[in-house]
Amino acid sequence: MKKKPRLLTLRKLMKVAAKTETLARQAWEESTTHRISGRLARDPRDVGALSYAIVEHSKNCDAFSTEITESPDTWLLLQISMEQVSYALWEQLWNDAHPDRFGEAWDGQDVDLMSIWREKVRTMITECQQAAILAMTLEEYFARLTAAGDSAEVTEGLAEWISMIRVGATPST
Repeated sequence: MKKKPRLLTLRKLMKVAAKTETLARQAWEESTTHRISGRLARDPRDVGALSYAIVEHSKNCDAFSTEITESPDTWLLLQISMEQVSYALWEQLWNDAHPDRFGEAWDGQDVDLMSIWREKVRTMITECQQAAILAMTLEEYFARLTAAGDSAEVTEGLAEWISMIRVGATPST
């Protein structure tokens, strides 16, 4: 009886591993929503979970977009939530890309990863029906933030955030 080549066995194992990874990612996506719901149930003031919930709600609810454009408070809350979710996304991308430097997302640099992060955040902003902020000049965005009436610290932080998102937004930059 002839044995199968070892290479064939490795290919099969790699296919199984790929399928397992796909299923694990799907399970993780589902559990993220449940995890956020659980965090909010335990602590309704959990800023990270609340930000994630606001962003997800704005992505999935067309009626929310009308409320956002009419209310400066709601618009500002969404801006802050998108900022918080984007920073959590950066940490996740960093940790996935640099497992040997886990937790160093704010200390290290990775130009390629930053480009991926920017694109994902721009997509999130568009999905939240906020593509208009990507078309605004920095001065227009800052003026809208100021009109919403929050502290200078929050306004400056959001303006800095949108500046980071917009870098490389066009082929010339």
